[in-house]
Amino acid sequence: MPATKTTANGRAPLAIPAPSSARVPLKVNVFRHMRMSNTALCPMFPYLDEGCFAPAVAVYSGAPGRAVGMFKHFNTVDEILVVFGARGSRLKAGNAIADVREHFVNIALSDFNDPDNYFLAAVIQRQLENRDDQREVVTFVCEQCKKPLREFPFRSQPPVGASAGLRDNPEYARGFESPIGAWRAAEQFNSNEQGRRCTHCGHVSAPFPFREWGWEKYAEQCRTVDKALQAYPGLQEEPANSTANMSMGSAANA
Repeated sequence: MPATKTTANGRAPLAIPAPSSARVPLKVNVFRHMRMSNTALCPMFPYLDEGCFAPAVAVYSGAPGRAVGMFKHFNTVDEILVVFGARGSRLKAGNAIADVREHFVNIALSDFNDPDNYFLAAVIQRQLENRDDQREVVTFVCEQCKKPLREFPFRSQPPVGASAGLRDNPEYARGFESPIGAWRAAEQFNSNEQGRRCTHCGHVSAPFPFREWGWEKYAEQCRTVDKALQAYPGLQEEPANSTANMSMGSAANA
């Protein structure tokens, strides 16, 4: 590989800058990580602020009577799917897919009732450096005709600064907004039966099975951890910016 690149001003040296002192390089094994995960889209690293690459991993398996639902997702940042293991799926280990920003999300298993089927993959995105521009939309669709029923936009901006509101301690960063926002959206969708009635075909969709995705448990643990951190005031830069306050207070955005 050449040591220089061509720019508008001629040749320029290629150099990889030293790691940020606020974000120490970390190594995580994706398989070990998912043994301990409690949610789909569990972030592998604690660095979720502006400009960071944020790989989040999900694992699913079949089981008798299991249903996981389907929804449409929009993200202002690009997503890359990397498959680490699969059986009973059209996707194979090693597949990498650059998805469009608005796409359907459904687990790529041919038979959810087969307990031998499984799917393990990471979704990688780069957080925007202008946090105010980063947002997502979860749209639930009719089970029968797949027409949109209700959409729930939410701001998924990364935390302010590398410390994520906790002075010099990025490892205590607040939770990943993607699963938290999706959980809030699903709760609101499920609470209104009339909102689940399709205006196109008249079908009333069942409540979305968000517990199969783990979002609720992840959001609950994020709130609980933030409450526990209040016992360590030396960590807190601005307690009002904690995950517990931001997650609950931003529910109206969904």
